[in-house]
Amino acid sequence: MATVLGLVVLGYFVWCVLLFVMQDAMMFPRHLVQTPTADGPLSDIWEQWWHDTPEGSRTEAWFRVGSGVSADSPGPLLVFFHGNGELIDHRAVQMGMYAQRGINVLMVEYRGYGRSTGRPSQRGIVEDAHAFLERALERDEVDGERLVYHGISLGSAVASALSEVHPARALILESPFKSATAMARRYLAPSFLVRNPFRTDRTLRRFEGPVLLFHAEGDTIIPVSHSRALAEIGQDVTLRTAEGNHNDFPRDWNWYDDEIVAFLERAGILRDDEGGS
Repeated sequence: MATVLGLVVLGYFVWCVLLFVMQDAMMFPRHLVQTPTADGPLSDIWEQWWHDTPEGSRTEAWFRVGSGVSADSPGPLLVFFHGNGELIDHRAVQMGMYAQRGINVLMVEYRGYGRSTGRPSQRGIVEDAHAFLERALERDEVDGERLVYHGISLGSAVASALSEVHPARALILESPFKSATAMARRYLAPSFLVRNPFRTDRTLRRFEGPVLLFHAEGDTIIPVSHSRALAEIGQDVTLRTAEGNHNDFPRDWNWYDDEIVAFLERAGILRDDEGGS
């Protein structure tokens, strides 16, 4: 019996060591993301920005001025964060739904992804995002009082973490997880091994603005139970679920768009005359 118990303990120890070593590759699988073929945005409606980090790496972001927005008529700012298996290039078309409604859009890339160099981490990504955000807020076209963050999957955790550094007026979190430590428990890993905890649950306990959560009912990567738990934690949270899995949500884009517009109007991000197509 003692031998069996010893083998179990040894096996668990080896398992934890493997998870500790592999956790960055699991959370930031940038090696699986297709390398971008272009040097930057394919359209001049996007401005390509760069941030030189203290560690010597360079991080990319794209900025787009919303339709009808000017220095005399500034618009809201939406800061977007993609999932861990994507690049900002992959979401440029989707972000058009915001720009067409007079919302300025900032998409921040992660260190080590696409054209950006360096190694991703919670601290580094949030620091880069904050630097780009401050640059965007200096633009005359941007109404800094109407600031919203939108994140998908890992990006929802980044959006939440950024709100701890620079509060937004509202959050849109799509397929979020409660925390990286909660995800680690699915693999029987103790929380102290997690280098990038991304505690969205703690953030929502403190966040006073409105939050919109989206989640697919059939999500097998991040179960919908995470969003349901976050909805109970937050102070002003709207949860919207629909059919689909992690990577094919939403299936009904008109429904998705309508929900976002209605939320932005309730949150005061979009004014009555800005919600139309």
